[in-house]
Amino acid sequence: MLSEVNYGKLAEEISSCLNRESVANEVKLCKDRAYETGICVDIFIKPSEDSSIKRIKSGLKNIFNVSNIKIYAAKDAECADKTACFEKYIIRVKGKSAGMLRFNRVYSGYITIIIDDFGNSLDYFYLVEKIKEPINCAVLPHLRYSEESAVKLHSMGFEVMLHCPMEPESKAIDAGKGMLFCGMDRREAEKLLKKNIDSVPFCAGINNHMGSKVCASKELVETVLKQADRAGLFFVDSLTSGNSVMSQVAEEVGCAFMERDIFLDNIKEDEAIKSSFEDLIKLSKKNGKAVAIGHYREQTLRILISYLDVIKYNNLKIVPASQMVNIKVEK
Repeated sequence: MLSEVNYGKLAEEISSCLNRESVANEVKLCKDRAYETGICVDIFIKPSEDSSIKRIKSGLKNIFNVSNIKIYAAKDAECADKTACFEKYIIRVKGKSAGMLRFNRVYSGYITIIIDDFGNSLDYFYLVEKIKEPINCAVLPHLRYSEESAVKLHSMGFEVMLHCPMEPESKAIDAGKGMLFCGMDRREAEKLLKKNIDSVPFCAGINNHMGSKVCASKELVETVLKQADRAGLFFVDSLTSGNSVMSQVAEEVGCAFMERDIFLDNIKEDEAIKSSFEDLIKLSKKNGKAVAIGHYREQTLRILISYLDVIKYNNLKIVPASQMVNIKVEK
């Protein structure tokens, strides 16, 4: 009989196994109507504990064998409660499906990294190719390599954004082709923004290039965010100005929106950029999430690559901006 299995004792044995490996000791036995006994074993593992996974699985197999339970890899099996897990196994008792064993990730926080200013050249794509995490790549419109960069980045699996030029406070600074500026009427602004979006294939969202003056203009901001929302795009305020009204207007409009927390490379020195990455890690751990912006420069990309493992072993997860806008954390 399947009911002969003492699942409470089984949970204790699994917990003891995890204790011996000093990993995240959280085991849940929950009901799952997809199986006869309704048993599902969830084990939560931090990314920094990956080196222990092989030993954990070996120990668990011994526990299941002693309890006359067999487990079989079930890569394509669907979890009834849609739980995301990186490994799962069907639990069988006397040949009958009795539940599922699932390895889940547990993170200390989430990070989004946006790299701005793609479109001017393809010089640093040899570095971008080394990035195996879902960063965002923001492409300037109407440049020689804008379209090619966007297509190439999308094919590499990165989420592409429009890095939309907007008028800054200083008249001495030119934000570039496709710049939205204060004084444009609504239709003119909408037409230009659409041209900018269309010039960047696979555009999933927008952030502002400069724009300290525009971001303080409620009327123009409302036009931009309404159009982004209609197009199904999120918006990230680079926060180039303390006078930005984007957050307030985004809430009124209902546009998917978030703000930049840290600039990674305002100071173009290795130690300063590394310090910014350290601040990013600390902020994500403290607040549960953090958004950083850097630039398409050899120096920034090289240091970013060196920090990917550091981020992982701080039990943080890099997620694309389209996911981050929907992540809610308790404060």
